[in-house]
Amino acid sequence: MFRRVIIDRSAKVENSIIMQGSKIGPGSKLNYVILDKGVVIGPHLTIEGTPEKPIIFEKNMSVLRASDIKKGVQH
Repeated sequence: MFRRVIIDRSAKVENSIIMQGSKIGPGSKLNYVILDKGVVIGPHLTIEGTPEKPIIFEKNMSVLRASDIKKGVQH
Protein backbone atom coordinates (compact mmCIF):
# COMPACT_ATOMS: atom_id res chain seq x y z
CA MET A 1 0.00 0.00 0.00
CA PHE A 2 1.34 3.39 -0.98
CA ARG A 3 0.77 6.78 0.65
CA ARG A 4 -2.43 8.82 0.36
CA VAL A 5 -4.53 5.67 -0.02
CA ILE A 6 -7.98 5.78 1.56
CA ILE A 7 -9.60 2.49 2.50
CA ASP A 8 -12.93 2.59 4.28
CA ARG A 9 -12.76 0.72 7.58
CA SER A 10 -15.47 -1.72 6.43
CA ALA A 11 -13.58 -2.63 3.23
CA LYS A 12 -11.38 -5.72 3.05
CA VAL A 13 -8.17 -5.82 1.00
CA GLU A 14 -5.97 -8.91 0.74
CA ASN A 15 -3.08 -9.96 -1.52
CA SER A 16 -3.32 -6.70 -3.47
CA ILE A 17 -1.21 -3.70 -4.46
CA ILE A 18 -2.85 -0.30 -3.96
CA MET A 19 -0.91 2.63 -5.41
CA GLN A 20 -1.00 6.21 -4.16
CA GLY A 21 -4.14 8.28 -4.31
CA SER A 22 -6.47 5.30 -4.67
CA LYS A 23 -9.74 5.06 -2.73
CA ILE A 24 -11.74 1.99 -1.74
CA GLY A 25 -15.36 2.44 -0.72
CA PRO A 26 -17.27 0.92 2.19
CA GLY A 27 -17.98 -2.78 2.16
CA SER A 28 -15.83 -3.52 -0.90
CA LYS A 29 -13.66 -6.64 -1.00
CA LEU A 30 -10.48 -6.89 -3.07
CA ASN A 31 -8.28 -9.95 -3.43
CA TYR A 32 -5.44 -10.30 -5.95
CA VAL A 33 -6.06 -6.85 -7.40
CA ILE A 34 -3.59 -4.18 -8.54
CA LEU A 35 -4.81 -0.57 -8.51
CA ASP A 36 -2.64 1.97 -10.31
CA LYS A 37 -2.50 5.58 -9.07
CA GLY A 38 -5.77 7.38 -8.44
CA VAL A 39 -8.16 4.45 -8.94
CA VAL A 40 -11.53 4.76 -7.17
CA ILE A 41 -13.43 1.63 -6.13
CA GLY A 42 -17.06 2.28 -5.19
CA PRO A 43 -19.02 0.78 -2.30
CA HIS A 44 -20.01 -2.86 -1.85
CA LEU A 45 -18.03 -4.33 -4.77
CA THR A 46 -16.23 -7.67 -4.76
CA ILE A 47 -13.23 -7.88 -7.08
CA GLU A 48 -11.18 -11.04 -7.04
CA GLY A 49 -8.38 -12.21 -9.27
CA THR A 50 -6.05 -15.14 -8.72
CA PRO A 51 -2.34 -15.35 -7.80
CA GLU A 52 -1.59 -16.24 -11.43
CA LYS A 53 -3.98 -13.67 -12.92
CA PRO A 54 -4.54 -10.58 -10.76
CA ILE A 55 -7.05 -8.01 -11.95
CA ILE A 56 -5.34 -4.73 -12.88
CA PHE A 57 -7.00 -1.32 -13.05
CA GLU A 58 -5.15 1.42 -14.93
CA LYS A 59 -4.37 4.91 -13.67
CA ASN A 60 -7.31 7.13 -12.63
CA MET A 61 -10.04 4.59 -13.43
CA SER A 62 -13.35 4.67 -11.55
CA VAL A 63 -15.07 1.41 -10.72
CA LEU A 64 -18.35 2.53 -9.19
CA ARG A 65 -20.67 -0.41 -9.95
CA ALA A 66 -20.39 -4.12 -10.69
CA SER A 67 -20.62 -3.58 -14.47
CA ASP A 68 -17.42 -1.46 -14.30
CA ILE A 69 -15.35 -4.37 -12.97
CA LYS A 70 -14.87 -5.73 -16.50
CA LYS A 71 -12.81 -2.57 -17.26
CA GLY A 72 -10.01 -4.26 -15.31
CA VAL A 73 -7.46 -6.36 -17.20
CA GLN A 74 -6.69 -9.86 -16.01
CA HIS A 75 -3.09 -10.87 -16.73
